[in-house]
Amino acid sequence: IDFDPDRARKLFREALPLFDSVGDRVGVAAGVRAVGMSYFFEGDSPTARRLTKEGLELAAAAGDTQGVAWCYYNLAQLATLAGRLSEARKHFEHAVALFQQNGAPFGQYRAHIRLTIVNRLDSRWQDSIDSGRSALELQRIHGFTSEGADLLEALSVTAGILREFDSAARLAGAAATWRVAYDEPVHLHNLNVAEQTAQFRTHLGDDLWTKAYRQGERLTSEGAVALVREVIEHLAATLAMLPAGLTEREIEVLRLVADGLDN
Repeated sequence: IDFDPDRARKLFREALPLFDSVGDRVGVAAGVRAVGMSYFFEGDSPTARRLTKEGLELAAAAGDTQGVAWCYYNLAQLATLAGRLSEARKHFEHAVALFQQNGAPFGQYRAHIRLTIVNRLDSRWQDSIDSGRSALELQRIHGFTSEGADLLEALSVTAGILREFDSAARLAGAAATWRVAYDEPVHLHNLNVAEQTAQFRTHLGDDLWTKAYRQGERLTSEGAVALVREVIEHLAATLAMLPAGLTEREIEVLRLVADGLDN
């Protein structure tokens, strides 16, 4: 489904009548949800949303709480792409709670990575860092490697926006190595990372950016995880020193003004 959504959709559609023939209602619900996500990966959000809602109803009727959680996760991804960040956060948080109830740590892990991105997009810096910390802890406990590059990139962008450009560069380099090592695709929610990274590179300067990026690029998986932990704690400490009475968004605006941007 990541690399060939059209082929995946055909296979899921072949599976649907087979699930139905043996009375597997959970399988039918999962198949409908998966067909919807194949459209998501092709950029057809309206069809993906319709089928995800259908899959949600089927999963709920079948008593498949974990399937319901994945539907909320998918609806949250669609809301993120549409810019409906409050809705996305609500769905991701609901999915996390359901995954936790069902003893499904991988679902929790993926949802926390996405919450790292959603909270950053909504200028909720501390929430973004807390979500990244939760994902990192689940990764440590269970040894997950999937979507590790997404986590590294998400925190790289958060670090860059908070003007920790050296950390952003090292995390970006580590993410590139991780993506190759574990054959991870670039998902739709990662498409603006290159543009943001280019801005951070301009702020830091080509030479310093390249040096820091290559440091991150040379890290092993264990080294990359250690770097994430280090950056998370540093960013948390930095946010704790925000001037009293100013919101995180107000601090961001002041930084942009300091960079010379107009209204």
